Amino acid sequence: MNNNYITGFYNAVKRRGKHKNILYFMPKSHCGYSDQSVFSQSELTLPSQVDFYIKNIIPITILSKNKTIELLGVNDIELLENRFLKFSIINNNEIICFDTLEINSAGEWDILNYNNKFVITKTIPSFLTNKIWAWIDRDKNIFNNL
Repeated sequence: MNNNYITGFYNAVKRRGKHKNILYFMPKSHCGYSDQSVFSQSELTLPSQVDFYIKNIIPITILSKNKTIELLGVNDIELLENRFLKFSIINNNEIICFDTLEINSAGEWDILNYNNKFVITKTIPSFLTNKIWAWIDRDKNIFNNL
C-alpha cells in the first residue's frame, strides 16, 4: 500500500485553504506518543496502515460552511469500551472510531460512527482521501445511513 495518502490529504487541505473553501488549524509543533497515550497503556496491535496513520498524523481541525471535522493527535486518541479507538470528531458530536474487534477484508479495522455504529469505510486512506471530501465538498452524508 502506498503511504502517500497522508501527504496527499494535507496537500488537499492546503489547496482548499488557499482557495478559501475551508479554514483549517494545525498545531505549530507536534509530538509523538506520551506515557499517557492509549498506546502505551493498552495491548492493542495496530494493523500496519493504522499504525502508519497514528505515527504520521498531525492533529487538524477543518471548518467549511456549517461543517467541522477534527482529526485528533496521538495523545488525544481514546479507547472507548475497550474496543472503539476514537480518532476523529465530526460536527462536535459524531465520534469516529476504528473498530478494533477484528481485522476486516482490507487488512485494517473498520472505521465507524461510534454513536450509531454505522460503518463509514474499511480503510484510513479511504476516509482521508474520499469520505472527508465527499462530505465537505458534496454534502454527502458519511456518518449514518440516512
